[in-house]
Amino acid sequence: MLKNDLLLFLAALLLLPLSTQAQRIAKLEIGKKETYTVAGNLLQVDTLILHDKGMIRFAEGQQHLLEVQLAYIGEGCTITAAGTNGKSGSLGRNGEDGTDARSQRIKMILVKLGSLTLDTRGGTGGDGYRGKKGRMWREETFTRQEPNGKGGYTTVTYTEMMDGTPANPALRQALEETVPM
Repeated sequence: MLKNDLLLFLAALLLLPLSTQAQRIAKLEIGKKETYTVAGNLLQVDTLILHDKGMIRFAEGQQHLLEVQLAYIGEGCTITAAGTNGKSGSLGRNGEDGTDARSQRIKMILVKLGSLTLDTRGGTGGDGYRGKKGRMWREETFTRQEPNGKGGYTTVTYTEMMDGTPANPALRQALEETVPM
């Protein structure tokens, strides 16, 4: 069993970028509603005490590995590697894309578990620039007669989606003149 854990750990290290920054801490205690930001992408802790609503935040842009020998997790706790939200747009520019979250590998022995959320959501895109009010679409129904090839006419009725501007009277008149009604 120990051999398999060692192989899994070594494989995980191979998946991490070459610029791995490791932190090794004997005891990490994060107070109620406090946030601990991990400086690198590898955090090894002998004893983790995460009080109610405590949070561990990994930096964006890289894969993360968290190893904990003994973990005491309170209620409403979070471990996050979420992406960041995009910036809003400006005149002539779209809002920016949010960034992707990165994968997390977590290995911990839980002594006490209240509730824990693993947050790996990507960031939301930025809002677009507030432009002018758009026009409403409307349906407009036309009826015309088409020659049926037998000396008579067939009545055709069709509906088009039109923008919210008034119908073009010249276009309607031209349509009516080319096909007898």
